[in-house]
Amino acid sequence: GQTYQRMIYKTVPNKGVIERLIRRDPSHLWLVLNEPERHDQANLAPKDGAVVAQEMQNLGACIAVPGVIIGEDGLAWLDAYLAAGGPLPEAWHVHLYHADSPRQVDLRLALWDDWMAERSLVRPTIISEYNGNWSDVETEIVVMRHMARRGAELDWLIAWYWFSLRYEVDRGGMGGNDLITLDLELTHVGEAFENIRRGWSSNTSKFGTSS
Repeated sequence: GQTYQRMIYKTVPNKGVIERLIRRDPSHLWLVLNEPERHDQANLAPKDGAVVAQEMQNLGACIAVPGVIIGEDGLAWLDAYLAAGGPLPEAWHVHLYHADSPRQVDLRLALWDDWMAERSLVRPTIISEYNGNWSDVETEIVVMRHMARRGAELDWLIAWYWFSLRYEVDRGGMGGNDLITLDLELTHVGEAFENIRRGWSSNTSKFGTSS
């Protein structure tokens, strides 16, 4: 089955509602922030992101932060978040893009692995958005299968989510091949994804979708 994870995109909305949800399921892991380093996404200064994460912890939430893209800008934001006193989470959540070949996937995973190791901050990690950035369909499937193999090898990787089932906006060159059609039928990439998920009976919880 699929795991649903609640998310705080930028700021904590109705705190009373959020607190009730946390009390209902205190072990639920909340994804906090979405690409705060990007002007077209959450667009938050690291010190402000630190405040949001602290608010969620103060409400009693288990959190995964901060949804940055693995790369120079995202990791610089994360360093600044920590320098600003951002709380350490139960887990990290990051996005893996700009990886349209197995080699590029490995480079991005190594970059994240090194970042954690160099700071003695190895923690469970969710890759909360990932795809092959508009590669052709067959290349997407090759990259997806490679990611599944690597995911099984990495002890710190607890889940990875494909972006997305369908993405019905002007994508501007970003995103990946859809997993379902408008009629809710699996696409060729969707069938490959589902076969990967079913083939990992002991690791099914590692694989999901992000929409």
